[in-house]
Amino acid sequence: MLPIFCKDKSGNILSEHGDMLQRWKQYFCDLQSMNAKFKELIPENTILNNVEEEPPPAYYEVSQVIKKLKTHKAAGSDNIPAELIK
Repeated sequence: MLPIFCKDKSGNILSEHGDMLQRWKQYFCDLQSMNAKFKELIPENTILNNVEEEPPPAYYEVSQVIKKLKTHKAAGSDNIPAELIK
């Protein structure tokens, strides 16, 4: 479903189909140019937030944690009971 109205950069309401299409084109071109400027500011090899990637846990580590799960307790946020995991 197409929108009936949209606003231009000045806040004026556009109702003509061609005008609205032109405004959307202008909007997405502006987004692209902002994205390009943002990429220029951050080099590709920069780690954001100084967070290094952690390796996945080893099989034995996961096994130890599963063994320590208490049975007959309320499920966590994922609603999977410990009995099912064991």
